Amino acid sequence: MSQYMYLADELQYLSILTLVHRAVPPPACSSTSFSDACINSARSTLDTHQLCISYLGDQCNQFLSSHLNWVILFSPFISFVVLFCHVIETGIAEDLAKMGNFVQSMESLELGSGQVANHHRLFEVLYRVSMRYTELKATTTPSQTQNMELISEMDACLSSLGYHPNREPTVNWEVQTSIMGWNRIYNWGIGFH
Repeated sequence: MSQYMYLADELQYLSILTLVHRAVPPPACSSTSFSDACINSARSTLDTHQLCISYLGDQCNQFLSSHLNWVILFSPFISFVVLFCHVIETGIAEDLAKMGNFVQSMESLELGSGQVANHHRLFEVLYRVSMRYTELKATTTPSQTQNMELISEMDACLSSLGYHPNREPTVNWEVQTSIMGWNRIYNWGIGFH
């Protein structure tokens, strides 16, 4: 049990570290909205979550339920959102796989908690959006015009969530996000202005 306690503490630490690194703007020469330290700590958080799950897999459901209700509901959300935004920007398959593993681990551990079920649905939607968006960006077919239309639709959906990928905007995003009341989320998702 002491190994689990160490991992749970590490999970909390890495989640907070991700949040701290998120507050630091990326270097001017960076092609992404996040510093390398932010991305690395987000990745480590989800990796540590997987270690916790593998450790608790041999334990009784009481520990799994406690892990979900006290650690998962508060810790890896920031890390998951950082990886979501990073995957939308870069399409890195390894980060998408980490997100998928996280969602899958919650599916297997959903133990009747309404809050856990709500978080699981949110993580699953974000994962599916990032997976579909990455697929659309990678597709090179004769109907490239149709793909661009789908990508534009996805961009519109993402912007309604307060995030706009690295692409020339087709509308004035600052005005639109301010009108929609998303200005703070928008700034969090793409970095400081």
